[in-house]
Amino acid sequence: MKKVFLLIGIILAIIACKKSDNSNDNPISSTSYFPLAKGNYWIYKEYEIDTNSVEAQLETIDSINVTNDTIINGKKYYVIYHDRNTSSFGNFVLDEYKYVRDSSGYLVKIDGGIVFSVCNFTDALVKRVSSFGQDTLSIVTGKMEKVTEQINVPAGSFNDVLNLKGTVVLGRQFSYLKRPHYVNNYYAKNVGLILKSTFELYDGTVFEVRLLRYKINN
Repeated sequence: MKKVFLLIGIILAIIACKKSDNSNDNPISSTSYFPLAKGNYWIYKEYEIDTNSVEAQLETIDSINVTNDTIINGKKYYVIYHDRNTSSFGNFVLDEYKYVRDSSGYLVKIDGGIVFSVCNFTDALVKRVSSFGQDTLSIVTGKMEKVTEQINVPAGSFNDVLNLKGTVVLGRQFSYLKRPHYVNNYYAKNVGLILKSTFELYDGTVFEVRLLRYKINN
């Protein structure tokens, strides 16, 4: 029954995006904020920000590559390879995927899960639950928002940006950390993921992965 309600919710959300598309001659596509073409790549640098706002550049480099495309169940998906070296992102990762495609303004995975949306700023699109034994350690719920300020990273400054913002609810074991807790995934138009941030579960240290360079094929 829960799966039925989830499916209905996704269908209604997609219909809402399609209605939004009809009001504009240019249909909204998730690929406008995450360009999908074989050979596209993004290189990232990691930074650590302590609780006193002192920033340090770390040695780790991450990358995302669009390696190919393939047909699965009659639909075209793009194959994404993540080379992650940032172990600090293990707790609250919202962008786990290997095969993705656009579906009426949503970037969706092969199992139907949503990576992000360019037209739904109302619904919670992503949920991650972390547990140990019978204890729930954290629940992260991701929702899209439009970013009003400029986002600056080593690759440049970006103004047309959407954020998949994750609200983190921690278990009672971590009541000593200040609240609220958020993780962010910023996507710039015609560029892709430019910045993501999370925090260390045990002391509140913030980690950011910032876009260093990228290549987008037309």
